[in-house]
Amino acid sequence: MNEKYKNKQVMFFPLMVFIIFAFLMIGLCIYSANFYRRLSNTSDHLFKETVFINYIRTKVRNVSEDGEVTLMKHDGNDVICITDENDYVTYIYYHDGNLYETYQEASRGFDSKDGSKILEIDDFKVDLSQDRLLVQMKDVGEWQQVIVGIKGEE
Repeated sequence: MNEKYKNKQVMFFPLMVFIIFAFLMIGLCIYSANFYRRLSNTSDHLFKETVFINYIRTKVRNVSEDGEVTLMKHDGNDVICITDENDYVTYIYYHDGNLYETYQEASRGFDSKDGSKILEIDDFKVDLSQDRLLVQMKDVGEWQQVIVGIKGEE
């Protein structure tokens, strides 16, 4: 009878080690998944911020001396209007949770449904002073901004 009891004790120890190891591995997998999700969200946010800043800077800085940067409102949202020397206009605007761009002849009327989606964002604000354009984007509850000097304005 003693031998049967000893055999159960001998089998119990490796079984407990295996169970503890299994729980540790499950915990490590859950921790790793949460860490990866946080890292991915941070990376997506930084990517959006970088794309936004570089996109706005590039568009505004590429305006030639004959071009012009103005603002208008459409459906309560700010719209950046960049007119080039060929009488075409680039409209950059916020609509339905996205940043859009439309490039068209100046004689055509602006329609927010014509644009190409650039980024998903929460909000968009623009302010134009004498020689600077202040553009703000809200994403994941945080406001990001870019200030761009406008050529030819003095």
